[in-house]
Amino acid sequence: MLDHADQLRAPGTVYPNLKFSLASEFFSDLEKKVPSMQVPTWDGELYFQYHRGVFTTQAETKGRIRRSEENVLNAEKFASLATLYERPYPQNMEETWKNLLFDHFHDIMPGSGIAVNYLDAKRNLEDVDRAANDITQGSLKEIAAHIDTQRNRIPIILFNSLSWPRTGVTELEAQLPGPASQIEVVDSSGKPAEFQLLSMDPETHRARFLLLASTPSLGYQTYLVRATAKAMPVHSMLKASADTLENEFVRVKIDPQSGCMTSLFDKRSGTESVAPAENRYRRTKVYNVRQSPTDLRRRAAAVGCMEH
Repeated sequence: MLDHADQLRAPGTVYPNLKFSLASEFFSDLEKKVPSMQVPTWDGELYFQYHRGVFTTQAETKGRIRRSEENVLNAEKFASLATLYERPYPQNMEETWKNLLFDHFHDIMPGSGIAVNYLDAKRNLEDVDRAANDITQGSLKEIAAHIDTQRNRIPIILFNSLSWPRTGVTELEAQLPGPASQIEVVDSSGKPAEFQLLSMDPETHRARFLLLASTPSLGYQTYLVRATAKAMPVHSMLKASADTLENEFVRVKIDPQSGCMTSLFDKRSGTESVAPAENRYRRTKVYNVRQSPTDLRRRAAAVGCMEH
């Protein structure tokens, strides 16, 4: 578009006479001409009725575009990191980005186009995802090949593509070399990791477990798994009593008579989310258990009792 505008600005162009300017210059020039022009007046919202619903229409396409954006960005990050080990930067990275950005066109992403647009977009985004995943997998394999995993244990490498450290629970599997009843998990420094064994397949010796993992920003963390004879001690921050449930983040109190939440305290910010007046009212409300579930839910909602 800009190239075409430059052609129209060339001295040899007869019509139209085009020049670049600021918006302020355009409106200043227009203001001088308004008295002699029949300018229509628009009264009300500057809203084009044919664009109604563009924020929600074609939600599947919007979701595909967002997932593809994440896939391509991750591919670019890990491909860049892999170049530190002299892996060539993928030649199709720029083409993959262009194919993705094509579907940012204003009649595709908003959902205001015809049906065939979204069939083409689906096929295009599938191609984008395949290309991005191939780049990511090749880059991760290159990085993993330079990680020391020779420690007589089963290594598991977790990568973090975010630009900040991340801690969270993830479900993993480890293929043990022989029969085992329990496992032990440590990080690359030998520090025991928090985990929970979910199952152990007696035929394949495959252990499935939950791991509380911590990974650095744009980096990785290696965890090492081995079989043990006895279960490792579990360190849990969860505490529970007859009317209280808490962990390192929040403390919740329940009224034993009504089952309503009377306190929700955020330990990190030191704030209480339930107002004192609501506490008093909730504690005085007792339900007749012989009422129907519908009546109970209606009455619970009337006094602000939180349901799950």
